[in-house]
Amino acid sequence: MSAPSMSGPIGFGVVAVGGMGAVHARNLAHRVPGAHLVAVTDIDAGRAKRVADELGAVACASYADVLARPDVDAVVVATPTALHGEQTIAAVHAGKHVLCEKPMTADLAEADRVVAAVEESGVVVRVGFQRRHDADWCHGAALVRDGRVGAPRLYFASFRERELFDGDALRDLLIHGNIHDLDAARWLLGEIDEISVVGQAINGGSVAEGAPAENLITSLRFASGALGVIDNGTNARFGFECRAEVIGSEATLRIGDSQGPAVTELRAGAMTQKLPADAAERFDTAYVALLADLCAAIRGEPEAGSMGATAAEGRAALVLALAAERSLIEGRPVRLEHGGEPAAVAYQMAN
Repeated sequence: MSAPSMSGPIGFGVVAVGGMGAVHARNLAHRVPGAHLVAVTDIDAGRAKRVADELGAVACASYADVLARPDVDAVVVATPTALHGEQTIAAVHAGKHVLCEKPMTADLAEADRVVAAVEESGVVVRVGFQRRHDADWCHGAALVRDGRVGAPRLYFASFRERELFDGDALRDLLIHGNIHDLDAARWLLGEIDEISVVGQAINGGSVAEGAPAENLITSLRFASGALGVIDNGTNARFGFECRAEVIGSEATLRIGDSQGPAVTELRAGAMTQKLPADAAERFDTAYVALLADLCAAIRGEPEAGSMGATAAEGRAALVLALAAERSLIEGRPVRLEHGGEPAAVAYQMAN
């Protein structure tokens, strides 16, 4: 079933307006053409009211109240990961379009239920992999697809956070950090056959046994034969960094590379180049583009939503992140299978 197209402003509700939910709410209220922020809700009723009053929206007592509103056409799910799957499914069953923050869920069986619900309903669901909407990354993807680098041979990517992750450090690095890089790698270079991860713990200890992870190195083998290396780090101190390099048979492509001096010193208070503090600053316009692309897909505009991550794409990224987790814990490479149509839905660990 295909999603019905719409005309006129698209009414949005946002569930959870701390963190990224507040960013999305403000973008919907002020920066996304054709979008109208209708309602917000949050476990902290006072926060919901403050955001609603600031942005001219209605503060609802619950997510169910948001879904029940006929003037809400789409929702942004920005709650903790454990709620993403069930809240996305509830929205789909209510006939609402969805932007779900990544990961779509941390449970593969639940991801399958989300994909099935979306296929049955025909509503538009996108997962918040904002790199797919960043101007630099989109331009790089277009160059790869146009053959400007020739046949890709090597892929390198770095993703570094300024502060340590809280909570379950290993899962946070893989399911909330590394999953961005795995989605981007697959988006840029195609299906992945094998993944292997090693980790470095803070102050010694074993990452696989639960010691807080400071750095991860992920090795990839693509179906095309290309190889990839991703480094993920926390506690970088100097700022937020997100970049990639594709080395092909004809040229090398750098995405998000420094345009400063040939040697850049990264030291708090003494940098030769200022880096963004976090993802919200680095991808400010990408978050707007993500929502604008969702609106275009809801309206059924030609070619709309072609860059965005569907529920099936979100499932594929989750499989890769879970394979990375298994590789790190078990100390071995993990093979992947991805036959069938679409490959994103068929992704599974082979061993």
